[in-house]
Amino acid sequence: AAEAFTSCLRWEMKWFGVSVHSVNPGTFKTVLAEGAEERIKLLWRNVPGSCKREYGERFSKKILTFTHMFTSNASTQTSLVADAVVHATCSEYPCRRYFPGYDAKFLWKPLRDLVPEFIMDSIIDTFLKFALPRPAATM
Repeated sequence: AAEAFTSCLRWEMKWFGVSVHSVNPGTFKTVLAEGAEERIKLLWRNVPGSCKREYGERFSKKILTFTHMFTSNASTQTSLVADAVVHATCSEYPCRRYFPGYDAKFLWKPLRDLVPEFIMDSIIDTFLKFALPRPAATM
């Protein structure tokens, strides 16, 4: 949705001499990422019992594992994001889209550019089925 909005905004604003660019970062080690697991644990502790029964304990554990996988492999080079923003705003010939971070540049961008959308949906669907559990009530 954000990419579609950015593209539409870029087309509309071009008539006014305004350029629109998007920065699509990968996963970075930030304060937000570092505290994600603890926030998830806190949220789960405060979820009503009926909701916990509906999703099940397995769901909570799998979400924590999934979060740990992303945050532990996150890049520490947050300056890549800032560099992309600076280039987008100051360059004479900026890119339409920036993909700072190794996972964004070498995983998500190639998949988005080279794979038809219905196949990409299938890949992500399969990955999410493997990585994230179904709520207990749906089994």
